[in-house]
Amino acid sequence: KVTREMRDYIQRMDQNAVPPRLIWSNMLRAPEILTPVLGFPTCPQVLRSVKYNRWLQGSKNSI
Repeated sequence: KVTREMRDYIQRMDQNAVPPRLIWSNMLRAPEILTPVLGFPTCPQVLRSVKYNRWLQGSKNSI
C-alpha cells in the first residue's frame, strides 16, 4: 500500500523528472519514510501511483 508520505515523496520526485524505477529504489532508502506495516510497495505500484498523480494534475502542455 502506498501511504500518504510515500505519495508526497513520489510526487516530489516526479516533479523533478525522476523515472519511476529510481523513485522506487530511492524510496526504499529514504529516511523520511517509515517502514510500513505491510511493507514497501512494489515497483509496479509506484508506477501506477506516478501515472495516477500525473492524471490528477492534468496536461502540463497548455497553450
